[in-house]
Amino acid sequence: MKELVQTNKKISVITMVLIAFTCFSQKPTALQWETKTYDFGKITKGQPVTATFNFKNNGDSPLLISEVKTTCGCTVASYPKEAIAPGKEGTIVATYNASKPGAFNKSLKVLANVDQGMVVLKLKGEINK
Repeated sequence: MKELVQTNKKISVITMVLIAFTCFSQKPTALQWETKTYDFGKITKGQPVTATFNFKNNGDSPLLISEVKTTCGCTVASYPKEAIAPGKEGTIVATYNASKPGAFNKSLKVLANVDQGMVVLKLKGEINK
């Protein structure tokens, strides 16, 4: 039994090393965005609004987006889960639930194989009462 536990630990360590190697060995690519900031202007309280961020992979490697993190639960993002080949385009769609009156500034952190490891997209606007 002890040998089985040790074998499982070794397998787990080897698996983690292989996953880390795969993630960090991806060659960075370059993105061109139509815009990184979306200004909704004045919007109505209680009405969700959606922004679309279009991009093109201008690099030599496929783009792999691992995650898009939002600053709060009021914003939800969808993004391509498959690799975006060099020269191809993609979109990230963000929906903001306008629940509190006043100005807002929200960020989306796009974690991907780009030089800085991430790109920050911004949503802003003002919610009417």
